Amino acid sequence: MDDHLVYRGKAKTNPNVDLWDSKGTYIVNCDDVPWTPVRPGEWGKLLNFDPASGKYTVLYKLAAGGTVPVHTHLGATEFFVLQGSFGYEAGVVGANGYGFEYPFAVHEPVASQDEDLIMLVINYGNTQEFNEDGTPGPVVGMAGFIEQCRANNALKHLEEHLPFPPKMG
Repeated sequence: MDDHLVYRGKAKTNPNVDLWDSKGTYIVNCDDVPWTPVRPGEWGKLLNFDPASGKYTVLYKLAAGGTVPVHTHLGATEFFVLQGSFGYEAGVVGANGYGFEYPFAVHEPVASQDEDLIMLVINYGNTQEFNEDGTPGPVVGMAGFIEQCRANNALKHLEEHLPFPPKMG
């Protein structure tokens, strides 16, 4: 670690401001967080969540050639692709691509055949999946994913830093 980058005291750019950490900041080495299976060919690492708003941040992985079931987000979603690419109704997004999905857009992302897709995803609410007959299916989201992570022993990084590790549902 580059300890010379850690600085406490007076701000270098404004000496009238003291730098401090109110214990409201935490840093996660994502390599230390195990991948939690979501369904075959899909995994996630829960990095942050806010029970009050339903917002949660996930490092998400989809196997090469994998397809996410058709769904709509009940809140907005933002993503940034770190590795691989995927295509869907809005177009093709590759590494270093960013996207913002408005609530209620319906889509079915498909990862490229070349490599696994890895992206940072910020969800501002739950996701509504659709049944094979096109009718609304299960609603999935933060609460269920927290329990999947808990069962996979993949919440330690959050339990160490958040003021409470709530049990959801």
